[in-house]
Amino acid sequence: MTEAQHCRLVTFLGTGRHDEELKQHRYQSTIYIWQETKASRMTEWVMQGLTECLPCPPDDVVVLATGTALKKIGPRLETAKRDPDFPAIQIVNYPEGGDPETLWSQFDCLKENLRASEGTRVVLDITHGFRSQPFFAAAVLAFIRGLDRPRREVQVVYGAHEARDNVKNTTPVWDLTPFIDLLDWTRELTLFLRTGRSRGVEELMESAIGFEDLAASIGRFGADLETIRTGALLLGRDSEPASAHALHQQLKTVERTVAHRFPPFHDVLEVVRQMVAPLVIKPQPLNTREAHAALANLARLYFSIGRYVEAATTAQEGWVSLYATDVAATPGDPGCTSDSRKDAADLWRKSEKKYPHKASQIRNDINHAGYGDNPATHEKIIKDVTSLVRDFCNATLKKTDKMRWRRCF
Repeated sequence: MTEAQHCRLVTFLGTGRHDEELKQHRYQSTIYIWQETKASRMTEWVMQGLTECLPCPPDDVVVLATGTALKKIGPRLETAKRDPDFPAIQIVNYPEGGDPETLWSQFDCLKENLRASEGTRVVLDITHGFRSQPFFAAAVLAFIRGLDRPRREVQVVYGAHEARDNVKNTTPVWDLTPFIDLLDWTRELTLFLRTGRSRGVEELMESAIGFEDLAASIGRFGADLETIRTGALLLGRDSEPASAHALHQQLKTVERTVAHRFPPFHDVLEVVRQMVAPLVIKPQPLNTREAHAALANLARLYFSIGRYVEAATTAQEGWVSLYATDVAATPGDPGCTSDSRKDAADLWRKSEKKYPHKASQIRNDINHAGYGDNPATHEKIIKDVTSLVRDFCNATLKKTDKMRWRRCF
């Protein structure tokens, strides 16, 4: 987490247990320990323990309390507040009930209090969260972290009384934030898989120790994919390797780190690997059988994520490459010029009567955004792109192989 000027602690007020001797509800006193490095005084109040042992001492403490909790343990809390060493707290009424209207009121209450001002880190404590309260808290966190920009800095902690050392009477405070981070990473990677947009997951990984190189690889791959830089994506650029190959290698490199730190995340990265693997080829002109297969997979990928312009462009340019010389079929090569590509396109038109006209018609209609005479409907465009991609994937290299043989001799 980045440094923040202020820290807000949001915690739940439970009901505690009834003490027969005191004739009132109370919590069990304990010493709260943060990661075996910092301890609080002996206290029965988790909000006091956390203000003393957390590395970022809260200067704003919000206590979410139901009417039932206030009735049972509120009087004892009022007594504790008179202690000059007790943290200043703000008690917020947390709606109680299970009907739909009340449940949404609970959601709104959490949302309002977890949305602190910019520059304020929020620590959510679920030690005394009752029944559905921690679930609601996780849902609200997922909501605001997915919606708000800049992304909210939130830490989730839990005073684990079940792990209390009965001899020393110390209770560890567990940091549950990695599980919230997992939700963020999964959300952004899912967006990447569905749309090809990589910026969100790149930003998350940039700040995660051990994942910087993976962040850079995903960022470069995503940028090449979004801007249809086919050469950089499949073959590389200047001294850089192909971004598909680089990402594929990085996914292998971080396997152990992921298995240790985020075991469930391995499943998500495996889906990314399955997306990237069909695009990995050795550097070669894009007029070979292996390159054609990679281009066909790229066109399918674009189509599967709804990028119809990119799918049509990849299919058309891939088809032209089947009729191109080696240099004209190598994006980034000085010989891959507009003239050399035009020569290949002319040869394609002479050899194929149906597909060149069809491909040009689709791209022109899309590129002109529906302006002009008789623009196609979105249903027809999707149908035509489907047909174009399918036909390109099924194209053979027989004619190209013969032409390359004649050029060699």
